[in-house]
Amino acid sequence: MDRRRFRRSLLRTCLWGAASLAGAALVGAASIVISGWLLNGVENANGGRRAAVERSAVGDYFGGVSAVFSGLALLLLVITLLFQQRELRLQRQELSLPAPGTHLLPR
Repeated sequence: MDRRRFRRSLLRTCLWGAASLAGAALVGAASIVISGWLLNGVENANGGRRAAVERSAVGDYFGGVSAVFSGLALLLLVITLLFQQRELRLQRQELSLPAPGTHLLPR
């Protein structure tokens, strides 16, 4: 009885795995076909492939500017983290001080 359950479970798992793989392959193939169709439509709507290549070359000029802004954003992130670390250190120091108005009684 135990073997039958195991075989059914194994068969069910294999079938679900095969169905998942087939579904993923179908979605992947559909994505490739649809993206090609959409790309062709965008090219036709904007003046053809030659115009798209020319506009792409113009867009490549802004790649350097994009890299500069990305580096600046990373630098500002590091500076923000350093400021936050300093604030947390000051907060810990402040919390370790006795509250105003309280007196430390000797033991």
